[in-house]
Amino acid sequence: MKKHLFALFLIVSTGIINTSIVFADNPISFKTDLYGNKPITQLINDTTSGNSFIGQIVDKYKKLNAYTFEYSMTAYLKNKKESETGKFYFKAPKFLKIEQTSGKRNGSVAVLNNGDKVMAHPGGLVKFVRVNLDKYDDDLKCLNGYDMVESDFLSLALALKSYIDKGMKAIVTKQACLVNDLNGKFFILDVYNGKFLYKRVLLDPVNNFPVYWLDYNDNKLYSYSKFYNINTSPTFDSLTFQLK
Repeated sequence: MKKHLFALFLIVSTGIINTSIVFADNPISFKTDLYGNKPITQLINDTTSGNSFIGQIVDKYKKLNAYTFEYSMTAYLKNKKESETGKFYFKAPKFLKIEQTSGKRNGSVAVLNNGDKVMAHPGGLVKFVRVNLDKYDDDLKCLNGYDMVESDFLSLALALKSYIDKGMKAIVTKQACLVNDLNGKFFILDVYNGKFLYKRVLLDPVNNFPVYWLDYNDNKLYSYSKFYNINTSPTFDSLTFQLK
């Protein structure tokens, strides 16, 4: 029963900064296949090593004191497509709150108060039930397998760094790419596990916000997330990081 009541979709995805990392400003055209269950096949030649880029965003994300954002995630689970949305709250050093706003676990809420335990409740008719879970409990994983407590921006940037430390290769476009079907320009950061694409992050070139985060398995897309309505100057009251 616990698994059905309290499994929450909690993500993340990634950093917000107020100072952009600047490359050349001659956008190239790039077409994604973002919503297909296969990798993006467009070859990007105008790239450089992503190691320094990742290091810079890690350093800048460490300076973030508070933020909120909304997100959507879609994952392909056993050939079945599932989607959910929610709102994420963060306050340094490690206060987190996630409210799920759509999907089969709509109404679920989870709160981490800078400790090792997460207070949570499901949605729907049983939303008044409360549980106290270990912060790495399987019930607190996202659709893509991420842990709630590792889904703040800094943790996600550190995850990118950890892939490099494990010997994976990162590349980033030298300039903002015009992604036609997304109607915008983005820096595109790719991480490769051997010859296979493992992660792809599209970042806003003005402020380096992550806009899309894509996860691959054996070079096939298995989840993608979008981040929007990012606010780095939120007003929190004494009840924000309480389970209501």
